[in-house]
Amino acid sequence: MAGKTAINAPRGTTSFRMDPEDLTIVGLDTDDGPEHYLYDERIKLSLDSLKVQGVIANGVELPAEVIKDGERLLVVDGRQRIRLARAANKELHLSKEDPQLIRVEVIIKRGDELDHALRIVRLNEHKESDTPYMKGKKAQRLIDRGMTPGQVAKEFAVSVQALNSWLRLLELAPETQKAVASGELSATEALKLHAAPHEAQAEAMQAPPAERKERAKAAVKAAKKNGR
Repeated sequence: MAGKTAINAPRGTTSFRMDPEDLTIVGLDTDDGPEHYLYDERIKLSLDSLKVQGVIANGVELPAEVIKDGERLLVVDGRQRIRLARAANKELHLSKEDPQLIRVEVIIKRGDELDHALRIVRLNEHKESDTPYMKGKKAQRLIDRGMTPGQVAKEFAVSVQALNSWLRLLELAPETQKAVASGELSATEALKLHAAPHEAQAEAMQAPPAERKERAKAAVKAAKKNGR
């Protein structure tokens, strides 16, 4: 797995301050995708310029949580704080050697893959709300690591029915999933397409934006007519 090499942590400590560039965010600093247990779709979110200014003024107040992976420190929690600190240092043109460099406090955590995947859910669900599609991705990663739908639903504090609706989004055609992930198509609209064949979904999503909704309705209508 490609990625940055973190400096060694001070011996005998589990909490210390580091250059945010020396911390590895899976999927951003590596070639990994959603299959990795530490991948979080939030890394694709745009940074708020006002929050960057806030970090420039006040630094990063909350610590990030990391795990050791050889010489690297992989981020479990605090991806957005680290991204904001990087952006702030870049805006201030601060080098690694500059004493004014904005650093991030990190805490080393221990546990297995499931522990860390669960921690991403537990620490982030009360912050910026994930879209149903992002929730589905995270829920599926937990199921892939041995949890039952009932256990996963409890972690998200939702019903199994709600959880299943998120998971159905992952069964849509790749073109439909892409439209949902980008916000072009709402989860509610996308789920209506669930009964339509992937080929029909793809045709609807590839239509010009002005025609897409009508094409989608036609695909759903055809699927119902054929008893799907």
